[in-house]
Amino acid sequence: MRTTCADKNKQVLQTVTKLEILRGQLEGCSEDVKDMVLLLLCYFDEKEENLFHYVEETCLAEDVPMETLPVTPCIIVCGTSCYTSRQFMLSIDGKVVNDQIPTFISAICLMFGSYYCLNIHYPVGLGSTLEFLQ
Repeated sequence: MRTTCADKNKQVLQTVTKLEILRGQLEGCSEDVKDMVLLLLCYFDEKEENLFHYVEETCLAEDVPMETLPVTPCIIVCGTSCYTSRQFMLSIDGKVVNDQIPTFISAICLMFGSYYCLNIHYPVGLGSTLEFLQ
């Protein structure tokens, strides 16, 4: 009986931890994801500029220079760094499709969802990082 209870308690704790992570309630969860994405880009020798496009913190969707955006899904970071930004945008085919993304994790999820739903192939310059994250 004691072993069964210990296994159940462990299983419950793991489930609670998993749910907290899914809800983003653990401290540093988003920061860890940012670290992981940037480290993967470095490890696979892929350019950060292919995944992130940086604009001023107060930039509106209309002010984003469309000619510099790639045709593949791209995260627009409002600020000088993913770490300090409080607002993100998503562009597809050189157009901003969502300009109100509050968290980095939401931006990553929307980007991957765009690749999947629109059946877009990963760009050659980001293939390894995006495949690994997927």
